[in-house]
Amino acid sequence: MSKPDIQYFAEDGTWVKPPGAVRADVVLQAGGGGAVTGAGPVCAGRGADGELTVHAIPADDLPDVVPVLIGRGGKPGGRDGYALIITHLTEGEQQ
Repeated sequence: MSKPDIQYFAEDGTWVKPPGAVRADVVLQAGGGGAVTGAGPVCAGRGADGELTVHAIPADDLPDVVPVLIGRGGKPGGRDGYALIITHLTEGEQQ
């Protein structure tokens, strides 16, 4: 079995469908909330992390080039999002 093509995006970028692509497993982590602190009655801790989603998409359903936009976390203290794209290839196709 061929090794998959693995691309990690911590910043905006572009995914290009590799030759021999069969399926893309896409993991998306949205940006997380930031912390809000202050004196008096308004005081909150760290915000919730962004939603994590996973999709398995047949390569034939994807265009050859896909823009990847990464969400930023709230500040201060919010975590930025990311995208992980694991593309499964036909036998013999490797990057």
